[in-house]
Formats: sequence, C-alpha cells, structure tokens
Amino acid sequence: MYDTDCDVWQMQGHAKSAAFPRALYSGGTLPALRARSGVIANYFARVAGRANFPRQIRNAHLEGLRARMQRLEVRWRRRIEAEAKEGEHLERREKSRVHGSAAEGNQQSRRLTKPLLLKYRSRIKLAILLALTKNPRAADVEVCRFLDADGGEELPIGWRNRREDRSFFDAYKRPPTKRNIEIAINKVRRDLRDRGFLS
Repeated sequence: MYDTDCDVWQMQGHAKSAAFPRALYSGGTLPALRARSGVIANYFARVAGRANFPRQIRNAHLEGLRARMQRLEVRWRRRIEAEAKEGEHLERREKSRVHGSAAEGNQQSRRLTKPLLLKYRSRIKLAILLALTKNPRAADVEVCRFLDADGGEELPIGWRNRREDRSFFDAYKRPPTKRNIEIAINKVRRDLRDRGFLS
C-alpha cells in the first residue's frame, strides 16, 4: 500500500519530499496496521469463544499477536524515518547544488537518487541504517545498544551463542560474533559514505 501510494504521488508529478513518507505513515500506514490488528484480534476472540478455548491460551495468543504487530509497527517506523532522513539529506544537497555551494558530477548525482532502503533486503542492515542516520558518529557498540533499545529486530540465529540470546550488545562483546557485526555495520557505513552522508 505504501509503495503504491508513493508511485501514484510521483506519477501525478509531485516530488517525494522528506515530509511525505512521515505524513503517509501517520495518516495511512499506521492506522491501517492498527485496524488490521484489531480485526484479527476480534476474529480470533470470537473463534476462541465459540471453541471454548481456555482463557490462558486465548490470552497468550492475543498477547503474541499484539507483540508481533508492535514489532511490525517498529519496522515500518524505522523504514519511514530512514527514508525521510535520506530525503532531507538529498534536499540539502540539491539546494546546495542550485546555489552553487557544492558541485557534484552527473554520475554521483544519479547514484544518490536510489535510496538505500531499496538496496537493502536485510532487516538488520535497515536497522543499522536508521541507527547511523540518527547518530552518524555512533561507534559500533553504540549501534548495538540502539538495536537493543529499538527492539524491532531479533538477534540473528548465527550471531547467538545460546538459543535464548537476544542482545546485540552482548553478541558484540563475544569475539566470534563481534567480527560479523562489525562487517555488517561497516557495509552500511561505506554506503552512507559513498553517498555523502558520512565524512
């Protein structure tokens, strides 16, 4: 739905400003997610009532649904914020170019027009992207703390020492997984640097 709205907006000749994704999220995507969550919860509650599900089981399923929908909201909010931040940066670069305060070659300009959000398929990279757009000077360990506080992504299975491990910060302190985390963060940093987001 979000991608379709963006395409329609641009087909109508409007520029996709930094404010656009935030407005579309708060006015369209977020209400739609919450409405869908409510519909699913109500339907399950009715089915559980007719099937005489034990209250504990019913409540556990509803709580699980609520937690999953919250994580989905976090992922969408993170995507929108990263896209808006990138849009703000591109707008500043365009204003600088128009006023002659910065000169960019055509090849570099074309490379900057494709958002990193379209490049990344990994949700971990998207989460790292948001951390670095919020704090470009963040060290690796600070990025890990951000990922833990954000809570939108679970620690990948390959980065866990035990099945119950969930903390990116704890994984970063372990030498076997520290290198994997550093590689993931550095790839995002390099992309941001190539696009002029980082110096």
